Amino acid sequence: MTIPQGFLDAILAAPEDDTPRLICADWLEEHDQEARAEFIRVQCADHSSQLRYNGLIKWGGRPEYLLRANGHNWLGRWYTKATGRDWYWCRGFVDGVVCT
Repeated sequence: MTIPQGFLDAILAAPEDDTPRLICADWLEEHDQEARAEFIRVQCADHSSQLRYNGLIKWGGRPEYLLRANGHNWLGRWYTKATGRDWYWCRGFVDGVVCT
């Protein structure tokens, strides 16, 4: 499922604010995309300096599992292992890519 452009526009307009990302996660969960919603929430929570530095969150590899299991679906036509692409995710969305 493609994320509606309005959510992406809101995220791009306020890149340091997690609120649009979390609203998008709520929408994804309501539209049967629980894994993507969880990935966004977990990455947002992990990114929070207060939670990270206080050691309150221990995900035990959950974000990596969700990404391995679903990343190819989330990236759609952009995903391919054959081209040697390395995707970097931040707070539930692609933040960078390295192509060889």
